Amino acid sequence: MARASAAVEASATPTAVYDPDNQSQEVYYQTSNGALGEMAWASSTGWLGPFAITAAGTLSSAPGAVYDPDYHAEDVYYEASNGSLQEMGWTASTGWQGPWTITAAGTLASAPSAVYDPGYKAEDVYYEAKSGALSEVAWSASTGWVGPYALTAAGTLASAPSAVYDPDYAAENIYYEVSNGGLDETAWSASNGFAAPYAVTGAAGKLSSGPGAVYDPDYKTENVYFQASTGSLNETVWSASTGFVTPYAVTAADTLTSAPSSVYDPGYKAEDAYYEAPNGSLHESAWSASTGFLGPFAITAPGTLGVTAVTKPTGAGSTALTPPPPETKQPPGHLRRMHVKISLAWSWDHRRTRLDGASFARMPHGTTVTISCHGRGCPRHELNAAYGKLRRLLRSSHRPVYRAGDRLVIGLSAPSYAPEQVRAVIRNGRLPAVSLV
Repeated sequence: MARASAAVEASATPTAVYDPDNQSQEVYYQTSNGALGEMAWASSTGWLGPFAITAAGTLSSAPGAVYDPDYHAEDVYYEASNGSLQEMGWTASTGWQGPWTITAAGTLASAPSAVYDPGYKAEDVYYEAKSGALSEVAWSASTGWVGPYALTAAGTLASAPSAVYDPDYAAENIYYEVSNGGLDETAWSASNGFAAPYAVTGAAGKLSSGPGAVYDPDYKTENVYFQASTGSLNETVWSASTGFVTPYAVTAADTLTSAPSSVYDPGYKAEDAYYEAPNGSLHESAWSASTGFLGPFAITAPGTLGVTAVTKPTGAGSTALTPPPPETKQPPGHLRRMHVKISLAWSWDHRRTRLDGASFARMPHGTTVTISCHGRGCPRHELNAAYGKLRRLLRSSHRPVYRAGDRLVIGLSAPSYAPEQVRAVIRNGRLPAVSLV
């Protein structure tokens, strides 16, 4: 069986939105202490910020932002600590309002992506559900919030989705990574409804992150950016005349440690892609027809962004996951956060993947570890044991074997500590994709 290795480090995917009222780009992200942060750019001011929009600990995922021209508003969605979808809204007249709870607890398993549909004057928010299905909630002034709706079968997604509106077809196109490291698309239009997922040609095995999609009105194209296995920023482009082109590298290796987010700026006729750099700073790569790709440019200081997960090479046959740095002391009675480093050893032969071992550093006394699985290839029983017993089980014949598409949730619980969860998506012939939940 093959073996490979990766480390999972704290990181965060930014989300960018263009505000035509201020002719500015707003970039939102999850900070290292779990707050919603913002950087703003306009040609008259340059970069401003960073600004903290919410209190620490508000976000449990990267955010997704959208501009609503009907209300001249910027709306930012994210997963809260209880797994619900929440929203913060901004207008020039009111400033920031919220947060508002949109869905029930336990709904989300990824960062959301939001898109405005001018045909229905609606905001549509897409996300990965706990089952691994693509799901949606939608808002309009006439209906309020409706949903959630499951749009694909369980186990379809292996990343957060990225949604884009294509005015040429009056369509919403949603892109996401699947378990084989490929790029898939689900499309909606009023005439056709939701189409079955479509595998983008030439993208299988190319992705190491969720995608960031943008529509370019100058070329009538959809441009999809993603992190490749080398840590470079890659792009594939679709147009009606060419279809999807073979993905190509935009930056050098080891540039990204997060999924990218892209935005079109009509003032410069440019596409701007934002992402987290290895040192935790916000970086940008920009493209226009007159300049080609420029950058990367550092926008913020190191350590500004946190808390999702990405992979980088380390030792043989393992995945290591390190949570964010310790927080300030909490008031009496408040559950503390764990700061456990988790190392998982894997082996595989294409369809089957075995969990060979697990080690945990800095684990509180009395911690119980639970390994549960969702998918067709899952073992009958979950592993639920204290750490010492779990290590013995994994060294014995109890070592579980999984199939591509299975989703493991590794839960940690201890007295006086808030529970923590790590998710691993089993992939075909590749190292599983591991992230904090």
